[in-house]
Amino acid sequence: HDSVYGVGDNVEYGDIFDVMGSGGGEGPANTNQQVSSFSGHFNPVGKNNLSWLTDAYITTGQNGTTYRIYVYDTPRLVEGRRYALKVEKDAQRTYWISARGKLTDHWSTNSVEVHWGQWQQSLGYSLLLDTTPGSPYGRQDSGIVLGRTFGDEESKVYITPIARSGTGTNIYFDVVVFRGVATNNVAPEVELTASTNTVAVGAPVTFTANAFDANSDALSYYWDFSDAQFGPNSSTVTRTFAQAGEYLVRVEVSDMRGGKTTKHLVVTVGSPTSMRISGFVVDTFGNPVRDARVSGFVQALGVL
Repeated sequence: HDSVYGVGDNVEYGDIFDVMGSGGGEGPANTNQQVSSFSGHFNPVGKNNLSWLTDAYITTGQNGTTYRIYVYDTPRLVEGRRYALKVEKDAQRTYWISARGKLTDHWSTNSVEVHWGQWQQSLGYSLLLDTTPGSPYGRQDSGIVLGRTFGDEESKVYITPIARSGTGTNIYFDVVVFRGVATNNVAPEVELTASTNTVAVGAPVTFTANAFDANSDALSYYWDFSDAQFGPNSSTVTRTFAQAGEYLVRVEVSDMRGGKTTKHLVVTVGSPTSMRISGFVVDTFGNPVRDARVSGFVQALGVL
């Protein structure tokens, strides 16, 4: 799913980026796209509890506003900057949106973290939210990647990181917040095309999402290439594939206020030996499941 709300699991010490989870002190950079065990910083909720990240450096999200937040794993706060964004979910819970700069895996460098602050079931601290529950990457891809809208359909809260820039402690993300129901809102219309559907290994292919929004809303673009890679928040992406295979390329176009449309196509790279599965994902009543993704593997069976 592209969101997380309702029933879920609470994993004690489950924030893999935080000192109070499995993050440790300062250390080497990440390699092989794995989360480093040396993140070295409490999340912004903890820093706020300790009065290190005071309320003066935190902003509160309002409807239809774009906010700039800087990476908070920095040794010094700069006056006038904001290092976390708070958005109310309900009477008990508040979303905390933030970003780290010391982690160098491709998820952390292109996404914002989402926490619930202190509430009745957080035992005085916070909870890291996995915004892609059920993915094969566990909590490594828990953040909201650039261009993707995190939608809380229960509370009608929509959060979209739209841009990233800067280097070192000057890295920042621009994040759009919408709250409530947009009157007469309709989802964007999208056509997805590729410059070619068959390409050699290492050769470039360009993907274009032609989108139209009847409400004239600004749009964001989230790309998923089914190989743990993603693209910029842009209607056009050019990339290469390093291994042969059949790649499901998926684009999700969002109006950032609850309307979104997903399109996909398959690109054949080189001479693949992969297999295909097909079918439908339904709930216990036979109804289609929205935003469901399927991943798996084929296990060879020996015959005695």
